[in-house]
Amino acid sequence: FAHFKELYLAELEQNPAVAEFLKKVKNEPVVTLLYAAKDEHCNHAMILRDFLQSKVHWNFGTKRTDSCILKQM
Repeated sequence: FAHFKELYLAELEQNPAVAEFLKKVKNEPVVTLLYAAKDEHCNHAMILRDFLQSKVHWNFGTKRTDSCILKQM
């Protein structure tokens, strides 16, 4: 999974669509990411959530540790 994470983050960093997406969601109070992985703790949505948080710097206080709601399909 570590290798996948490394490749996925590199892909996100180089994807021009990411900047456009960040512009659209940076002022949203909640961003919902849907995923269909069986492992709810080790999947691309978790990587994407952390990536988005690092770029937008969402802050939801001390009780909420994630800025994106992850919903398993």
